[in-house]
Amino acid sequence: MSRVILRPYQDDCIASVFRAFETYQSALAVLPTGAGKTTVFVTIGHRWPKPQRVLVVAHREELIQQAAERISLLTGDEAGIEMADAKVSAHDGCKWVVASVQSLSRESRLSRFDPSQFGLVVVDEAHHSVASTYLKVVNHFAQNPACKLLGVTATPNRADELAMGQIFRTCAYQLCIEDAVEGGWLVPVRQQVVKVDGLDFSKVRTTAGDFNEGDLEAVLAQEKVLHGIAAPTVDLAGDLPTLVFCVTVAHAERMSEIIDRYKKGASNWLCGATPKEQRRQILADFKSGKTQFLCNVGVLLEGFDAPNCAAIAMARPTKSLALYTQVIGRSLRALPGVIDGMETATGSERRAAIAASAKPSALLLDYAGNAGRHKIVTAADVLGGKWGEPVRAYSRKNAEEEGDAVDLEESLQRASDEMAWEEEYKRRLLATQEARRRAAIKAQAEYSTEDVDIYGGYSPVSAQTVAAGPSEKQIKYLVYLGVPRATAAGYTKKQASVVIDKLVAKKEGRAG
Repeated sequence: MSRVILRPYQDDCIASVFRAFETYQSALAVLPTGAGKTTVFVTIGHRWPKPQRVLVVAHREELIQQAAERISLLTGDEAGIEMADAKVSAHDGCKWVVASVQSLSRESRLSRFDPSQFGLVVVDEAHHSVASTYLKVVNHFAQNPACKLLGVTATPNRADELAMGQIFRTCAYQLCIEDAVEGGWLVPVRQQVVKVDGLDFSKVRTTAGDFNEGDLEAVLAQEKVLHGIAAPTVDLAGDLPTLVFCVTVAHAERMSEIIDRYKKGASNWLCGATPKEQRRQILADFKSGKTQFLCNVGVLLEGFDAPNCAAIAMARPTKSLALYTQVIGRSLRALPGVIDGMETATGSERRAAIAASAKPSALLLDYAGNAGRHKIVTAADVLGGKWGEPVRAYSRKNAEEEGDAVDLEESLQRASDEMAWEEEYKRRLLATQEARRRAAIKAQAEYSTEDVDIYGGYSPVSAQTVAAGPSEKQIKYLVYLGVPRATAAGYTKKQASVVIDKLVAKKEGRAG
């Protein structure tokens, strides 16, 4: 395992998990996207004593392949893959098995694996673990009382409030996004709330803890609103590689089409039904910079790694803290090589390296209108101290009374992504003529923005002045107070003023 140098928090996490296993059969580790969850569980599995085998379970092909590749890279071991047509021999002596939960949960496949051979089961993206497919797999291996269960996730909060305490007895370790940013492991967040004229969510119902998908699409599909989101996205993102999150597949396709009217050839879209080869090409085009805007519903929330992504357009509002945390995580990785090899450096040194890089921060565009009775989650909720609430524990009695839990987030995503291709073909055929007519239409979108100090308050600014930076006097004073010049120059006037006030208060020993 000499091929990787662990970061200090990864060492702490691994030690905490092993301590937890001294008392509990199952434990949860919470690390933000980009913090190296895969490295953590591969290291734990590598240290697991032979001849006990290690099983890694996930729900998407990208996660399966990612885990297998990481195992090979970090340990030199080859992992057997149990997914679709790929099968692992139950007696081949392979220490690692990486399995798709959809395949493994079938009785004919699950029964092939003897629980007594496995000492550790890892559930990747463990917020899905309350689904009946996962419960079936977990219960099978729990027949071995010596087998431990580890869950790793960036989002312990679920929109449907089904507690992971049904499965995991303790949360062994938790690293917040804001602490990872403070430590210089992730890039800082710069949020702008965009108020779009005519965008009204007040009559949208709530279903399963989040906005009703049908009601939301009806609002967001209006031509005026689509332009009201597409135009400022193009304006405010500038040249930044941007992921656009939409409410349905049809919404994603339409949003991509309209963005393309404002910036020809800059946008594309994909969904769960996009053919694999086409999907790989679309993702490659985004990562290489050939495509600037990539629209999707939720297919890029997990198992997608694109450090070049420097902006997120939240073209769909949400009440789900878990969903919003996943969205934010897509943009927080530092560019390759920026903090690599700085494991023993100080947090301020890593922050300075990020500030001096081509990606000094991540831009989050939140679209809001008349929210009415709804509370829309924003970056302030994730980074302002509410993220990372302790996982609610349910007793076994509660779990038995409630029966097998249905993963509502997963089922809603499937319903959104899995469009029948026959219907899709007919829809496109009928839409061709209308699309040609719409292609020449561009609206004069009316919007204003609020530049948000995530740790403080809101500062209303107009669309024309949203990019206004700090004065030279503010920059010099921030440098005097110890802020790197590149970081200081990236603030808005309001943010610079807030940071100066806090640093001066700290210097004088007053409450910040």
